[in-house]
Amino acid sequence: YSLQFNTVPEWTSDYLSYGELKKAIHDAETAKLEESKGISDSVDSTADADASGTSVQMGSRSEQLENDFLALFQKDAQRVASAFTAKKYSCASKFQDFLDSVSSSDGGSSTDVSVNKIEVWTGDEDSLDLNYTGYVRVVKNYGRYLHVSAENRRELLKKIDSILPIAERSELQNKMGQVEELYARVMCDGSITQARASLHLLLRDRVASLRQNN
Repeated sequence: YSLQFNTVPEWTSDYLSYGELKKAIHDAETAKLEESKGISDSVDSTADADASGTSVQMGSRSEQLENDFLALFQKDAQRVASAFTAKKYSCASKFQDFLDSVSSSDGGSSTDVSVNKIEVWTGDEDSLDLNYTGYVRVVKNYGRYLHVSAENRRELLKKIDSILPIAERSELQNKMGQVEELYARVMCDGSITQARASLHLLLRDRVASLRQNN
């Protein structure tokens, strides 16, 4: 999964807990398999046991683990959404500073320095996309390994849409469009394509540099 290769190291705690969520699914799946094996092995002895009581007890562990996963999923998505909102407000001033500095600049080192201010905003947009993609992947694994109905999977996907600020992607993209236009005018002779490529490389280089220093 690309999350591990594209996350900004200093924001690690603000991404979804992909490994933990995947483990929760695996634990529930393992419990289901063990219960199925236990039921199969006990077929010959059901006449001497309280079959109904045994069935409830054996089924309760996998059901509880599945409920634990669902609770973890919601809690994790809410944590990520809160982190995104906090970063959004902290980035707002940096974004305005960037617009002001580039608008008053004719190129050179002052613009290079101001570019650092919008890397956070670019990372914010990327983090939202990465987290959303990650949660969708988790839901697919949930359905695949626990044999969850399509309807239940859709309900979980709706929960992602209701918790994560997906609607704000258009706002982020609009602001990034402004950044690209200004950066293109000042640094790339008006080429939007070149500006996008340059800004993307700046973020990737920053991520790589942070990883080397951690």
